[in-house]
Amino acid sequence: DYDDEAWIKICDMVNGKDVILTEDGFFSSSGYGDGMYYVTAGYKNGQIVEVFIDFITEEDIYGDEDE
Repeated sequence: DYDDEAWIKICDMVNGKDVILTEDGFFSSSGYGDGMYYVTAGYKNGQIVEVFIDFITEEDIYGDEDE
């Protein structure tokens, strides 16, 4: 649970890094894939307090070309 000042610092940190900030939250794009990713949520007192999105990359699918 962040106070307003701490949350503003977090938003400033991610702003401009393929993240779009709105009044409702923030949105991100991996730039690859069809939009189907594994998502897990962390709960505290029955409310979602964190979300983890496992974005895939081209390397995940095709491997590292240097190998």
